Amino acid sequence: MGFFVAEGEQIREWADFRTIGLHWMVNAAILNPRGYHMKLYYPDDSFSVSTGFQIVGDGSGPWSLPASDPDVISAFRRFQEAVPCKR
Repeated sequence: MGFFVAEGEQIREWADFRTIGLHWMVNAAILNPRGYHMKLYYPDDSFSVSTGFQIVGDGSGPWSLPASDPDVISAFRRFQEAVPCKR
């Protein structure tokens, strides 16, 4: 069974989940505060196609990443560009 895509709707490649910062947002906003973390797996160093994921952690305490980490800052900026917040 397929799914219907309305004319003009944008469909993104699965690889965009990471490149536009959604992977970071799911971890930062949903999983990390609850003591879990999603790891994506890639078959090679191109990081173009994820072959799967794993949820790790035991829920006993929140995960955190330093806000000053350049990778965290970059992921946040990519997410803001992809999903702009209206104020």
